[in-house]
Amino acid sequence: DRYPMGVLHLTLPFADVDVNVHPTKAEVRFREPSRIFKLVQTASRAALEGVDLTPSFRAAPGPSLPPQAAPNRPRPDTPAPPVPSAPHAGGAPPAGANAFVDYFRRAAPTSSGLNYGSVRQTLASDPPPPTAAEPNPGEVPEAEPPLPPPPATHPVRVLQAHRSYLVLEDPVGLLIVDQHALHERVMFEDLRHRILEQGKPLESQRLLLPATLRADGLRQELAESLTPLLTKIGMDVAPIGPDTLAIHAFPSLLFDRKVEPAPFLEELLDAAEEGLLDAADADAAEAALHEVLDMMSCKAAVKANDALTPEELTALLARREAIERSSNCPHGRPTTLRLTLADLERQFGRS
Repeated sequence: DRYPMGVLHLTLPFADVDVNVHPTKAEVRFREPSRIFKLVQTASRAALEGVDLTPSFRAAPGPSLPPQAAPNRPRPDTPAPPVPSAPHAGGAPPAGANAFVDYFRRAAPTSSGLNYGSVRQTLASDPPPPTAAEPNPGEVPEAEPPLPPPPATHPVRVLQAHRSYLVLEDPVGLLIVDQHALHERVMFEDLRHRILEQGKPLESQRLLLPATLRADGLRQELAESLTPLLTKIGMDVAPIGPDTLAIHAFPSLLFDRKVEPAPFLEELLDAAEEGLLDAADADAAEAALHEVLDMMSCKAAVKANDALTPEELTALLARREAIERSSNCPHGRPTTLRLTLADLERQFGRS
């Protein structure tokens, strides 16, 4: 009953699965869940870190649009359309994997559970996936290897286009960076590292006059349940009447970015009402914190149409090389697109 970004199909002996944890067999469990989790985590991390996740731009060939038919330029804050992912490092996935994923694509969104019979029949008829082999001498690999960062002795030349996108060259072609998406990922990783890994609350600033927010009894109870979470991010919230909440302290990071305390708290309470911040559930506490840090990083990150100095551009791009998961913002949108030299030559008719 989840909506996964990916599906892993594991094959293991029947004895390694406990089928007696539910009276109607509606749920089964691994007998050694921690071992399976570590195996999947390690393999997935190694696979993701071993490839360049920057998606390449693929423009459809054809004549350019005449000036009168050219589409209007979208607003800088318009969400970017989905971008094709980078090619699979080992070529096309095996047929069995495709059949397994296609099952979920065909399933009704409201369906619950998995009818494994049809998938198992398809998997049983497919040949096993090929093992890794040495490439043929003239074969061109489909995926590009990870790119090293530019040498420190050669400063990167950056163009800020329309005060929203950063354009720079790399050994393969051009990189186009969404400044807001990249800065949002950078800030999210900084906040997550400080709170989850260092165990330190964020710096907060006391307000000379508390910011107030109208809140009924239910929302005041929600605010009270969020107190441990609010303390971690540097907020001090307390009721000052039957229908009013007061914000006595606010994160310095958001204060410096001119984020208004009352609307931000109202957004947090809205998320709590929607069940996104279930702070009372210990298992969901980290997920709730991630949700809040996601909101904070989005509010504090530079926006489209923000002019950046050369020093700020250089510092932002340096962080792109230093953090994990820099290819996507916390919402999953790409931070960077690659336009290879081959793409350029094809568009200009040179290949």
